[in-house]
Amino acid sequence: MEEPLPPRMPRIALLPLAVFYYGCFFWIRIRAKGQRQLAKELNINCDKLLEYVHGAWLPPWLATHYARYMEVVSGHWNYHGKPAVQNVLHKASEKSAHAKKWAEPHIKTAKMKWIPVKEKLVVLKKNAEPYVQKVSTRSVKFYESSRDAVTPHVVKVKEFAHPYYQEAKKFSKPYIDQIAEITKPHVEKVRTTLKPYTKRAVHAYGSFLASATTYHRQVVAVA
Repeated sequence: MEEPLPPRMPRIALLPLAVFYYGCFFWIRIRAKGQRQLAKELNINCDKLLEYVHGAWLPPWLATHYARYMEVVSGHWNYHGKPAVQNVLHKASEKSAHAKKWAEPHIKTAKMKWIPVKEKLVVLKKNAEPYVQKVSTRSVKFYESSRDAVTPHVVKVKEFAHPYYQEAKKFSKPYIDQIAEITKPHVEKVRTTLKPYTKRAVHAYGSFLASATTYHRQVVAVA
C-alpha cells in the first residue's frame, strides 16, 4: 500500500522565500546595470511579487466563484448580448446606406442648380458694384446738403414753437393724467387677456427662426 503524500505547503508560506529570492536577484542586478534600468526592473518585479502575494491571500472559494461568474457572464454575452448588438449595428448600417443612396441624387441636383445661380450672383455683384458705389456717394452728398439747408429752418421753428408747446403741455397735463388713470384698469385687463396669445406668438416666431436658420445652414453646406 502506497504511503500518502505529505500535504502541500500553502502559498503564503513561500512568501519569505520569494522575498529572499528576489532580494538576491536585485543585489546581483545592482552590480551589473545602471540605476535607470534597475529602477525599471524593480517596478516590474515588484508588480510580480504583489501578484504572487495577492494570489496567496485570495481564498480558493472566492477564486472559484469568480471564475464561475465570469464564465456565466461570458456565455450570456456570447449567446444573447453580442448577436443583439451586431443586429442593431447591421440595421443601422443598412439604414445609413439607404439614406445616403436616397439623398445622393438630390444633393447632386441641388449642387448642379446652385452652382450656376451662384456664378450669376457673383457676376451680377461684380457688375453692380460701381453703380452701387456711385448711388451711395450721391445719396450721402444729397443727405448732407439737405441737412445743412434744413437745419437753420428747423432751429427757427423749434425756437418759435417752444413756448406754445410748453403752454399746451401745461394746459393738457391734468386731462392726460385723468385719461391715463381712467384707462389704466382697461389696459391691464387687455394685457392680461392677450398674454397667452403673446406667448404663443413668441414661441411660434422662435420655432420659425430656428427652422429658417437650419435651412440656411443646410443650403450653405450644400454650396
